[in-house]
Amino acid sequence: MTKPTLLLLPALAIAKPLVLEQRQEFARLISVEALGDGCPAGSFDMVFNEAGKSAKASFNNFAIRAGQGVSLDNKSVGCDMTIAMSFPGPCKQAVMRTRTDGSVLVAKGAGATAAVATRFRVSSGGMGDEAPPALIFSSIEDRDIQEDIGRDHDVNITVIGETAKFTAYMEILLNAPDGRVFSETALDGLELSISQDGLC
Repeated sequence: MTKPTLLLLPALAIAKPLVLEQRQEFARLISVEALGDGCPAGSFDMVFNEAGKSAKASFNNFAIRAGQGVSLDNKSVGCDMTIAMSFPGPCKQAVMRTRTDGSVLVAKGAGATAAVATRFRVSSGGMGDEAPPALIFSSIEDRDIQEDIGRDHDVNITVIGETAKFTAYMEILLNAPDGRVFSETALDGLELSISQDGLC
């Protein structure tokens, strides 16, 4: 015997409505351009992670060296690395986390000075500008100064539309008047990661 259809109606009436999950579209890093004598074409590698949340540049020869008869008078080398960003969702705020890696060797008693300077800003399509103090190392009399540089700095950014550009301005300097001893300053890499956690 077939059951009455009406007995099924209450179950249908109390069924919960189907809710479609709406996924937030987050900001991504999508491409890179580099300009400067510290990062000519072919002198660096750039790797983006699959989600576009981070990128890492490795420099092959972003360095200044003195010694073996070569003296330097305030020689500087720079690189402007610009990352194109996509903001497809409604949230137009983010934090760009930066890390700069490098090294400095200043010979003792050489009257040498090495410096590393960085500035980070939204160069197109938004706002955000940070310039942490330059790192400066000068010769002392009793020992060489040898330092590994690993510097983290966060930049709060706000964009206007769906695309923007973020530029890392990097410069190294070496003043080494005594060419008989070896001194060096170098940048090895730049890491960037973008986050919108808790902002919108």
